Amino acid sequence: MKAMARMAACMALALGACASTGARADWTLLQTEHFSLYTQRDDDAVRMNLRQLEVFRWMALKLMGADERSVRAQARFDIYVLNGRLRRLFPGLGEDTRGIYASCSDGAAAYGTHGNEINRLEDWDLIVLQHEYAHHLMFQYATMSYPAWYVEGFAEYISTSVFAEGSISLGRRSFARTSELAPWQSGGYEEVLRWQSSKGNSNNDISTFYAPSWLLVHYMLSDDERAKKLNDYFVRIGAGEDPVAAFELATGIAVVDLPKRLKRHLREMAVLRLKGDDMPRPVIRAFDLGQDAADYVLATAQLTCTDRDRAQPVLAKLRALAPDPARASPGLRLTLASAEARFGDPVSAIALLDAIVAADAGSAEAHYLLGRAWTRRAEKLSGHEEAAAREQARANLFKAYRLRKDHAPTLYHLARALSPDGPSPNAVNAARAARLLAPAVPDYAVLEAQLDLQLGDRERAIRALGPLASNPHDPGAATRVRQAIGAIRAGRSVAEVESLMKPQPKTPAR
Repeated sequence: MKAMARMAACMALALGACASTGARADWTLLQTEHFSLYTQRDDDAVRMNLRQLEVFRWMALKLMGADERSVRAQARFDIYVLNGRLRRLFPGLGEDTRGIYASCSDGAAAYGTHGNEINRLEDWDLIVLQHEYAHHLMFQYATMSYPAWYVEGFAEYISTSVFAEGSISLGRRSFARTSELAPWQSGGYEEVLRWQSSKGNSNNDISTFYAPSWLLVHYMLSDDERAKKLNDYFVRIGAGEDPVAAFELATGIAVVDLPKRLKRHLREMAVLRLKGDDMPRPVIRAFDLGQDAADYVLATAQLTCTDRDRAQPVLAKLRALAPDPARASPGLRLTLASAEARFGDPVSAIALLDAIVAADAGSAEAHYLLGRAWTRRAEKLSGHEEAAAREQARANLFKAYRLRKDHAPTLYHLARALSPDGPSPNAVNAARAARLLAPAVPDYAVLEAQLDLQLGDRERAIRALGPLASNPHDPGAATRVRQAIGAIRAGRSVAEVESLMKPQPKTPAR
């Protein structure tokens, strides 16, 4: 564990189509303590990968210096693994996209596919899942603004970890990324350090960007002193310094020297094997979701982090599948209720959810969705009726919170339901708790920052917004956040700052 402790100390510093698609496929829900994996293929390989993810989580939290028993660390993470292309869920994705991480006010989830064989030396299905989950952990524990190359490079760096014989590797060579390094052998790292988006760059092939980012992170984190210097670098770019100049000043490494250093590092690349007495021994529970799961599992995934227009075809399909919701399976009925509560008819949602709660008063999800439905219902009312609807929304959200304290969306919507009365202690505590559970969700950070500003706590508002200031997957939003932080520091009014940081829809991260 000496190597683990040393690395932990350093890295803590550095850190369109609807559900049915032709043939009906059975879906299985596999659950461990910290993961819910929805899969169309329940076999030994999938279960081994799920066990690996639990050990991977343990390793990553150790490296980040996180409290493994905190409420934040206990939140279960959802994963959907499909047979076929992800474009079935997200039509705008590239044909070869094998995994994405989606994070928004609805929550967070990872999406992968079966059968991604790049070469015989790597399990690409597992690598993709670990890459996406690494994003989740990094964003969850972000304390500052990380540049794009580090966000993607760190995910690549730990994604190749393999659990075997009672230990897990760290820093294994990525054979896929190694094969993509040729364009970077003689230079170009200024572009890597300045990279903000896969669009608008001369070298805009995202895979070639991942390769040098992976190698640079591997190099920086392979040495204690280099890893410590990254902390100063992150502070500098968070303050708006030029990324190349900031890197050279913080690390003492001239960017023009990086190709030579990285070539040598690639030849000498070492792997750590990590283990400990507290390494998890996960138990997997399996739930057969039934023959109609193909009708609602992918719909649930499609309704996460989408907007009203894109949700309408999914909602129409669900309504057609369950013309008599009372006769539908519990899974289909709850999915329909969720779609109605967020994107459809809140009155219908309330009727569906009241029946679910009558049968199961302990359903945290049903109470949460009732809170969402009553909030939307209140928007169509006025006077005493509006006040009563908003009070009912708050009551349901409080119930949902008491039943499931680690659910960030419940806390966020509870804070929103309470915040019209001003920055009350309950509203502020709920907003801060939501942001603590998921710091990289713009809606959560913005709401907390707004309440902090109303309380006059400008420094706390800046801390809430900080991790969003260089989001590589939404450079436009990152620019707005940096402008808002500048306005806060300049003492501009709350209204002026709020106008700069209005939450925007978030595109899933690749």
